Amino acid sequence: MPELPEIANLARQMTKVLKGKRVKDVELPQPKCLNIPAKKLRRRFVGKTVKETSAHGKWLFTRLNPSDNLLLNLGMGGDLRYHKKRSTIPEKYQFRARFADHEA
Repeated sequence: MPELPEIANLARQMTKVLKGKRVKDVELPQPKCLNIPAKKLRRRFVGKTVKETSAHGKWLFTRLNPSDNLLLNLGMGGDLRYHKKRSTIPEKYQFRARFADHEA
């Protein structure tokens, strides 16, 4: 389980890499990990621009322009990965965001 320093560091890294990127699409092969219906999440997420990510306890809050937030909790064994264009994506994942610049 990630501890508070790792979560804070991850928030800084996410802001550095994702700020200003526009979400092109999302994939939800395991929608049971969501607290809202998958269709609603897509409507609220696709087309939005990432602002910044901050850490609050063990939660990551990613602000989206204009007014939504994506909250992530990595739980006991969660992992976040950023893949540049043409890199190999893991076979198993719970959520994937694709950005307009074709990175995921």
